[in-house]
Amino acid sequence: MENYYRTILDNAVRKMFPDFTGAIEVEIPQNPDHGDLSTNIAMQLAKELKKSPRAVATDIITNLTYEKSFVSGLEIAGPGFINIRYTNAFYQQVLADILADGANFGKTTKYNQQTVNLEWVSANPTGNLHAGHGRQVCLGAAVSNLLEWVGYTVTREYYFNNAGNQMPNLAASVQVRYLQELGDKVELPENGYHGLEIVYIAKDIVKEHGDSKRDADMLFFQKYGETHNFASIKKTLDRLGVHHDIYFNENSLYESGA
Repeated sequence: MENYYRTILDNAVRKMFPDFTGAIEVEIPQNPDHGDLSTNIAMQLAKELKKSPRAVATDIITNLTYEKSFVSGLEIAGPGFINIRYTNAFYQQVLADILADGANFGKTTKYNQQTVNLEWVSANPTGNLHAGHGRQVCLGAAVSNLLEWVGYTVTREYYFNNAGNQMPNLAASVQVRYLQELGDKVELPENGYHGLEIVYIAKDIVKEHGDSKRDADMLFFQKYGETHNFASIKKTLDRLGVHHDIYFNENSLYESGA
């Protein structure tokens, strides 16, 4: 609806003002009695054309070329707004176009040859994805799909952040759970991670290494924990049908296996 009005306005304005490079804005009037769409382009051009906005609006209407069966009225309102009213035939044609386009309705190539890098989800590798991350999953998927729908080439990036205090906290949590699995009487630190996934990580270490990692340094527990957690995150995303082109941390780029 807006595109049709914007197109016929653009053609008329360029007849009058070939050097025009601005954008023609159209909007739905707050009062339905003022028509279906309105534009203030006449007021924008008045200074350049050295005419009153209403005179410019009259000239624009004179130069408009449109399908007569689609438009029931064009009127000048207030200081120079141009309001348009559509006929039922216009809306019938719009509905026919929607049905003809089917699943491709609204798809454009407007932004072909342009690229977008979208970073989303990007939960830290300190635990499983939870319901709070689900919001990011939905929003990121919707935004990336919409960008592709209008022509962008979209790179989906997962920022893998294994830096900061969170990683020593993860390491200490995994170490404590590991020692607990071995029977030691130790307690999680106050800022440790209490999720069950940490217990499962500790059980895997016992299965793989037995008690040989009792004196391992913290880097071992950190790497084991982040690798385990990120594998779980990727598995969840794969199950949801969410794939990323690249995974990134501060050291390197990883091509996605998804």
